[in-house]
Amino acid sequence: MSRVMLHDIVACEKSDLRTGVYLVIFHVNRVPPHIGMFACGKYYSLTATESQIGINIDSIWRTITSKEIETLFVQINSSPSKEVLDSIYSSYKNAGAHQFTCLRPIKDFFHIYHGMSMDNVQFIFDLIPALRSANLVEKTYHLNLKFPVYENFFELLQYDMVDVYQRIEELQNESTHV
Repeated sequence: MSRVMLHDIVACEKSDLRTGVYLVIFHVNRVPPHIGMFACGKYYSLTATESQIGINIDSIWRTITSKEIETLFVQINSSPSKEVLDSIYSSYKNAGAHQFTCLRPIKDFFHIYHGMSMDNVQFIFDLIPALRSANLVEKTYHLNLKFPVYENFFELLQYDMVDVYQRIEELQNESTHV
């Protein structure tokens, strides 16, 4: 695993996210983070309990700001239709340990819509370099990041699949005990 640095990170305003496509990396200072997408003004995510399809950006923004979730938004040079994303995310019920992670539908999107091979992409720190190689990364924004952003740089944390599966199982267990 190589280190992945995000450069020239700027503060995000909600208006920045109303158009365009963004990878959304929640809890960037946790292992593992959660990854979703903003596109067409809507939010898409595969969680441990559901597939979130076309959620209004305002409700996600409220959650990020009220809970002060450290979040990065990586702007992608893409313009998919809502139907493409709806179709991809509709094919999944939820993430599952040893099955699907939140990254799976995102990999499907880049494979289907951009023709990219996702064979060597298992984590966000694998995906970002692949997107850079395909000249798809435009800008990076942050919200609630206090530390460690040094001179507008951020290094993505490294983790492994055991960390991901363990977190999925924890979240699924929490949802069954509520």
